[in-house]
This record gives sequence, C-alpha cells and structure tokens, in this order.
Amino acid sequence: MKVQHFPLAGCLAFLLLSLWSSCGLDTSEPVSPDRIYPDLDLLYDANEDITYARAGFALGGPNGSLLQLGEGASITLNGEALVFNRALSIYELNRDGFEASGTFVYTDEEGREFTNSTTIVPIEFQDSVANIVAGEDYVLPWNGDGVADNEVVFLSLILNDPIYTDRLWTQDTVGATQIVVPRDLVSLPSIPVRLILDRSRANTSVEAPAVGGSVTSNYRPVIEEVSIVQ
Repeated sequence: MKVQHFPLAGCLAFLLLSLWSSCGLDTSEPVSPDRIYPDLDLLYDANEDITYARAGFALGGPNGSLLQLGEGASITLNGEALVFNRALSIYELNRDGFEASGTFVYTDEEGREFTNSTTIVPIEFQDSVANIVAGEDYVLPWNGDGVADNEVVFLSLILNDPIYTDRLWTQDTVGATQIVVPRDLVSLPSIPVRLILDRSRANTSVEAPAVGGSVTSNYRPVIEEVSIVQ
C-alpha cells in the first residue's frame, strides 16, 4: 500500500472546496486557440448536495494565466452554458443534487468543438467511523470501489485549532479500499477533529487543443467528526 503524507496547506484547491484560485485574469492581446489549455472539473459535495461544474482556461498550459474566452467561444455541460465568474477567472455551473456524469463541450473562437465526458465515482465513510488513538496506526476503510489507476483518494484531518497543522494523506494504490494513517499523531491533544474524504478521477484521454487539457471528476461525502484519544 502506498500512502503519502503532506501538510494540508498548499494542497489541491478542490479538496477544500475552493476548487479554483485565481491565477490572475489575462485580458491582454488575443492568443491562438491552440495555446488555450482547458481545465474541466465536475464535483459533487454531499455536504451541500450540489454538483459543481468548473472550467478554467489557461494560457500555454496548466500553470498559465487564466483567460476569459473570446467572442464566439463557449463552454457547456450537457448543453447548458457555464457562466464566467470574474472574481475567480473561471466558468461555473451549479446544479442541485447528485449528477453522476456530464459532457463538457468547449467551442473555441474558430468554431472547433472539443467534447469530453466524465463520470463521478462515489465514495462514502462506513456507517461507524472509529476515533483516532494517538500513537497507533489509524485504518480508515471506505464504502465504494477500490482505487482505479487514474484515481486518488484523499483524507484530510481538520483540527479546528490554530496551534496545530491540519493533515492530508493520499491513497493511489490500485485496488486499495482503505487508507492507513501512520502513528505520527501522538503529539496531538485529545480533541475533536473532522475527517474529509475525497475521490478524484482524471480522464486518461482528453479531447483538447494542441497545448492539451485536463478533465477530472470528484466526489466528497458528508464530513465525519471523530476524536483523537490518548
């Protein structure tokens, strides 16, 4: 089993439901459509019972400045247009309830269409989630499919205390159905904490301009509250 451990600060934005952070909107000279990198995401959050569609368009690659599409270009999900959010420099569409799949269609300024479908794979906490015993390995199995070769499962530990650093672990071993948190929490006090579980799936094939693109789907179940006990 492969488990990675990171401090929570600086991790992928979708894990905290700030799915996108503005990299600065580029409103300069028009660019070639082949240099626009679409980054498309479909996410369901059971805590709000909302399915979110997000689309960012970056100049030259995934780390480029975010762009507002030019005249004639558009992005839709299942035929419904995503709306540009200037504060975040992304396009978005929210729908009530769980929508398990969706098809994005990006039309560039030259009228070319790029179509990508994605499916959200659920993951849930089991009915009974044990408390964390400091100084012992913590095994967290989940309900749902094992990890696929294009997926990562994230477990976030939110401590609700500014003195201590939140934690994040990932599981990307194909077939895994649990995360094992190593016994490195012995220094933490006996306090209530929140557990956040996320499954992220990336499309292995993406229809996109020459510069490339990405399509992901994410599922977040209802947050669990447990305690760290000594």
